[in-house]
This record gives sequence, C-alpha cells and structure tokens, in this order.
Amino acid sequence: MPFTVADGEKSEMAVMFATLLLADGGVEPSAENINKVIAGAGIKGVEAHWPQMFGSLLAGQDMGKLIENFTKVGGGGGGGGAAPAAGGDAPAAAEEEESDEDEE
Repeated sequence: MPFTVADGEKSEMAVMFATLLLADGGVEPSAENINKVIAGAGIKGVEAHWPQMFGSLLAGQDMGKLIENFTKVGGGGGGGGAAPAAGGDAPAAAEEEESDEDEE
C-alpha cells in the first residue's frame, strides 16, 4: 500500500522531517539548512515560506529541550480502572468474602 500525502501537506511534512533530521544531527535548523536537506532528498515543490518560518521560529532554540517538553504533555492522568460489572456489586462481594473468612 503506497503512502501518499496531500499536496497541501507535502511542504509542511518535508520541512518538519528535515528539521527533525537536523536536530538529530545537532545542526542548527536554519532555513538554509532545511532547504539543503530538502534538496538533498530530492523533494520538489516545497513552498518557500515553510523553511523560512521554521527557521525563524526555531532560531536559537534547543531542539532537544523542545522535543523533550513536547513529549511530556500530560494526558489527563490515569483512566481510573475498569468499570464494575453489571450491577456494580464487585466491592460489596469482596467485603462479604472477607467477613465470611473472619467468621470461620
């Protein structure tokens, strides 16, 4: 199954992946470097404003810290466990078993 990207998203994705590649290599993700990666990958038709925008937004930023902070975004905590079975008597049943053991 081939992977296809809509034309409107191609530029964004190319620049994003180029930026991540540069960050992984410890290279400043400037517009010039992003364009070099895109050209080296043979990707055509990337809109010129995307490398410029990414380059200016990320200038002087620590990409490692940005990625680390991005992955720390909370999801709202734990799920709280599974729902009780129909009737919801699971805790009461456990209490009854404990009290039966005490009587013996």
